[in-house]
Amino acid sequence: MLLGERFMVGGGWTSLVAFIGGMLVVTFGILLSARRYPAARAVDDAESAVADTIASAIAILSALLLAFVIVVVWEKYNAIRDTVANETGAIHSLMRETQRLPEPRRDQILGLLQSYSEQVRDDDWPILASTGKRPIEQVPLADATLDRLWQTVISTDDPQAHTLNDAVVAELKELTVNRTHRFALAGDGVTGALWLLLISSSVATVALTIFSYRQLSRRHTPIFLFYAAFLGAMLWLVADSDDPFGGTQRIRADRFEYATRMIQAQRKPA
Repeated sequence: MLLGERFMVGGGWTSLVAFIGGMLVVTFGILLSARRYPAARAVDDAESAVADTIASAIAILSALLLAFVIVVVWEKYNAIRDTVANETGAIHSLMRETQRLPEPRRDQILGLLQSYSEQVRDDDWPILASTGKRPIEQVPLADATLDRLWQTVISTDDPQAHTLNDAVVAELKELTVNRTHRFALAGDGVTGALWLLLISSSVATVALTIFSYRQLSRRHTPIFLFYAAFLGAMLWLVADSDDPFGGTQRIRADRFEYATRMIQAQRKPA
């Protein structure tokens, strides 16, 4: 499980409170330390200018890093959403291509397609929402169904059936590639080292800004706390976007539910 997904345990909105609350607590502690140890703060204009320069540089670098990571995780989110659309599109194409196949071969393929869609919805999605990657200790049910689907499609000695199978095989390849791609993308994410850098740079920005003030008064407290809450919200946005199957903007299995209903309708006797 990726570090960002660990942060999301308990629900997306709960983790938002945790991120903001954590930054507020850390910032409040820094403010107390700055008031308790005034000697650690800038004592003249020269020291204040140096501290301001360092704080500004770190703040800019931190903002650039945060913006870069947000763009990367959103690109990952969109890529997974497109992959899911392509995967279900291949299922619909397979349904259309099977109309040219004779019975009972057509119904066998449709039955396996229906099982695949149901297993992706009922088995894959909970796995992706909890771990974000393909389990090592057990094979997902849909993998076994996909293997059976391949065996059913290619196991024929009829030359005419081979000709009809060409389009089916092409769509089945598309389905297999997108399934693999979905798990591969879901397993990628913000690494622990990058999370450490994001959090430490955010805390360092707040700390250096506070300690650069020569005259630190209580009226500055709401400003720093608001800044800390904003940083916490941005960090949460990274974690939430990095968890496309479990975050607040989670990708749902609705497309596979729709594909299941379409297959059921095709299998109904006229």
